[in-house]
Amino acid sequence: MQVVSAVIALALLLPQAAFAAPDTSRVVRVGLYYGSGALVSANLDNVDGKGSGHRFGYFDASNQFVQVGYTEQEQISMLKSTNLYLTSSGTYSETASASDQGVVGCYHLRIPQTLPDFDSAQALAGQLGGFVAWINGSYQVRWGSFTTSDAAQAALPEFQAALAAVGVAQDQIDGASVCWTSKYAVTVVKMKGTQILFQFDGESADLSLGVMPDITGAEDVQTWFKNLKYHGGFRYQRISGGDLTVVNFVPLETYVKGVIPYEMSGSWPLEALKAQAVAARTYVIMNLNGHKSYGFDVCNTTCCQVYYGEGNGSSKYPTATSNQAVDETAGLYLWYEGELVSTNFSSSNGGASESAVNVWGHDYPYLVGKIDPYEATVEDIIPGYHWTVTFTADELTTLLQNKGYGNSRIVNLEIKEYTPTGNVLRIMFTDADGKTYTFAKEKVRTLLSLKSMRYEISGGSQTQTGGYQISGGSGSSTVDSFDGLYAISGGGTVSVLETQKPSAITGTGEISEIAPSGGQTTPSGTFVISGTGYGHNVGMSQWGAYAMAKLGYDYENILLFYYTGTYISAAG
Repeated sequence: MQVVSAVIALALLLPQAAFAAPDTSRVVRVGLYYGSGALVSANLDNVDGKGSGHRFGYFDASNQFVQVGYTEQEQISMLKSTNLYLTSSGTYSETASASDQGVVGCYHLRIPQTLPDFDSAQALAGQLGGFVAWINGSYQVRWGSFTTSDAAQAALPEFQAALAAVGVAQDQIDGASVCWTSKYAVTVVKMKGTQILFQFDGESADLSLGVMPDITGAEDVQTWFKNLKYHGGFRYQRISGGDLTVVNFVPLETYVKGVIPYEMSGSWPLEALKAQAVAARTYVIMNLNGHKSYGFDVCNTTCCQVYYGEGNGSSKYPTATSNQAVDETAGLYLWYEGELVSTNFSSSNGGASESAVNVWGHDYPYLVGKIDPYEATVEDIIPGYHWTVTFTADELTTLLQNKGYGNSRIVNLEIKEYTPTGNVLRIMFTDADGKTYTFAKEKVRTLLSLKSMRYEISGGSQTQTGGYQISGGSGSSTVDSFDGLYAISGGGTVSVLETQKPSAITGTGEISEIAPSGGQTTPSGTFVISGTGYGHNVGMSQWGAYAMAKLGYDYENILLFYYTGTYISAAG
């Protein structure tokens, strides 16, 4: 539920351009798998959805789908065009093994002729038992799947015989040759199989395969991908010729419906969900092209906003209430003086939100810290609201050393400064040589991987033991000080014990000052950090929104409380 602060801090740096009018038809590009998580292969399955088959093409500069081919197959796999081996588990690997069920090779045979359209190319490919390849605007008919050029060349006579059998012109038969694709190509096969259905090669990363479900024109088609159902289409891009970066292209309002029940629970009060809908919608428009290097707007994790589309129908799914929240706020955004707001939010603030300047160093008039009286009304149902973390001195020493801060040995950790709302602003470590290491703002939370910046620290470099020994009656006891103690004189008079220089009278009548009983100072090796809340504390508390809705506040009240001086409108 929380938004990861490093990405949000970057979002705060983006220009806050005015947004003249709502565009509910806008398409959002959501990164599903990318970077180190990019895929060698990716399946799509609309077998239990409306419609049938898949359309092939690409998404243009306006994010509109341009169709160049299709298949009636409902279960397909997109593969990077290299030699891929089908494993016994139905996945694809670039490494061969003895248990492989087949291979999709990257060498093929083709005739020199290009075909005018997909249907004519498909007709000839069907006669030959081959497949259609769309190569940067032209249609080719290709045949076979080989792991080496030599293997493809060896099969050329067989291919030429097949061409002759279906009446292909002699010059095309004579011109048949080995072919392959560029490093940006994607091959489509039957799911968990080796039969090639289609090949797409835009010959650059800027022109990549797009797939839209259904060839029948059915409405509300949903496609399974990685055990979740999604609306819209998908793009499979090989950035720099690598693995597949998978991006979901989905209409704005449909995207928001795929966020709300996962950032909050779909069973939460309607007004809380409506507040989240406006915040989520504003956030994505503020972050269009936020992942430019990967070619999409927002990711699908807490680094941006959690997005699972239609979910899996069991533990993850939109509800009638969460969809209602989106429908009833459709086209509405949060504004401040004519500019869209950075609608940062986190799970809970622990009792007070925080100003962005005290977390990320950027001052925004609508992201100011304030005491939050609402969370406390529901804190008993907030998971992990109260939390405690314990560190030993050795653990803190190692932690700082691993982050490049050389120290003899950490002996103390203390809070040096609080914000006006009581959150931690600055902490300081001290090592055995007296050297100090100070961290402020976001580091007071992230350095120690704490849940929030609202906490206290107990423990320190020294703990005082011992005290003053008091004797009499049946025995004796030791106290740290004389505060709150009384003395009874020989005549029975009761008076407050003098704490500055308490004295004792011996049996012989001698008067002497009472000294400590030999207490000692010992090093403490444990630091206990106890706090409340979960997240970066900036902007809206989701549990606070829940509490406000339960108390009868509507979504406008919720948003205007957490984002100071803002207003809600379709246009600025």
